[in-house]
Parts: sequence; structure tokens; C-alpha cells
Amino acid sequence: MFIAVPTRHKAPPRWATPLLFASLWLCFTWVTLLPEAEQRQLLMEWAALSGGLSGPETWWPWLRGGSLRLVSALFLHADWAHLLGNLVFLLIFGLPAERAMGPWRFLALFLLGGAIA
Repeated sequence: MFIAVPTRHKAPPRWATPLLFASLWLCFTWVTLLPEAEQRQLLMEWAALSGGLSGPETWWPWLRGGSLRLVSALFLHADWAHLLGNLVFLLIFGLPAERAMGPWRFLALFLLGGAIA
């Protein structure tokens, strides 16, 4: 006689995408406030990936040596256009991906995808 009406569950707040957004923005702001010589040195040391990481056999020494370049390069941007383009795509694709995957899987995908890229 009675019709069962499903209750609506409120979606949990998404925190991974806003956290990534803020950290990308803060990293860029921090780098731009550095003197130009320190900026160049930081970008060459932590953002530029050189040395030909072409295959898994070349990745292993990097990972064993504790190099954070594979992840730090994700958070360092060359200029405003580069940063804004990445942030727009993060908001467009990151929020739905985080909703579908959950925040921890999304963070893992972001970091792993960035390291592979």
C-alpha cells in the first residue's frame, strides 16, 4: 500500500581536488616570489626531468635513490598560462573523477599519472 521512497544521501565533501588546487597555486606563488637566480635553479633541479627516463630499467635507480623529481615536477609550472590551463582542467576533470573514484584513489591516480607523464 505504501510506496517506498529512497532516501537521498548527501555526497561526502570533495577535498582532494581543492587540496591539489591550493597546493599547485601556493607552489607557483612561492616560486614566483623567489629571486630569479633561485627560481631558475629550483626549476632546473626539481622541475626539469632530464636524463632519458625511457624505460622501466632507467626508472629504478631514480626511485631507489629517493629522487622526488617525478612528483615535484607536477607542482612546478613555468608561467601563469601553464598554471591556469592545468588548474582549469583539474577542476573540469578532477571534481567528477574524485566523486566517482573517491579522494584517495584520485590522489593516487594524480600522483602516479604525473610521475609517468
